[in-house]
Amino acid sequence: MKSQLPKTTFGKTGLEVTRLGYGSGHRKPMDDKQRDTILNAVVDAGINFIDTAISYGNSEKLIGKFLKHKRDKFYLATKGNLWNADDLENQLNRSLKRLATDYVDVYQLHNPTIDQCRSADLVDTLNKFKKSGKCRWVGVSTSIPDFKKFVEWDSFDIFQIPYSALQMENEDTMNTAANSGAGIIINGAIALGEPNVGIGSQAIWDNFEKYNLQEFLDINETKTSFMLRFTLTNNNAHTAIVGTTNPEHLDTNIESVLKGPMEVELYNKIRKRIDSNPAI
Repeated sequence: MKSQLPKTTFGKTGLEVTRLGYGSGHRKPMDDKQRDTILNAVVDAGINFIDTAISYGNSEKLIGKFLKHKRDKFYLATKGNLWNADDLENQLNRSLKRLATDYVDVYQLHNPTIDQCRSADLVDTLNKFKKSGKCRWVGVSTSIPDFKKFVEWDSFDIFQIPYSALQMENEDTMNTAANSGAGIIINGAIALGEPNVGIGSQAIWDNFEKYNLQEFLDINETKTSFMLRFTLTNNNAHTAIVGTTNPEHLDTNIESVLKGPMEVELYNKIRKRIDSNPAI
């Protein structure tokens, strides 16, 4: 019997989401057969949270095309990036059409500034979308310093942020948000993969060597697996959306999550090492 991916409660939404989600902002060219294969492999593996955005090329359209028949098997999140109420609503309507659905579970603002949200009353606009049934929950994709102010507003159900062993700046605010009932989506859980393997930044990955994290790797454990398990050891990181176009990499990510969180003693040693060496 196939092992089931662990799930957690997605904040006050009450949704039970898999700790491993899927980020569909594919950065490599793919034909229809390849995208059909990977999207269906994601859902068939039991991953029940998929994140996309209207700005991710044809990602929404491909999800609608290849996963319409499995819409009841996963939660769907997308994002908009126009900072005017009417334009944002038109953008949401386009997303729904592309996704071949009449609602999304989560609709997020895609990296707005505080001023953009305030000047266009975008929180009111999101609540209008929620009331209309076009989305069930609303959120924002953001990072420090705006993240902290958005949490203080107490207006969003969901926050999407970058967080990993190599990028810890959002952690304190993430914990505050999660403890207040927000659902937390993690992007960058593996820092986009190692340079020359994935497309991660060399500057960020230099911190792996700076912290000497290779000392903590299990036998035959990859840096990517280590990063993913570290991220998900924090229970406030509800779901980590990891993108891939390669079914073998998907299987590897699943295997990493099935290994479970790090042991407390090991995790604390790693944290001590990181905390004593500020990021580059």
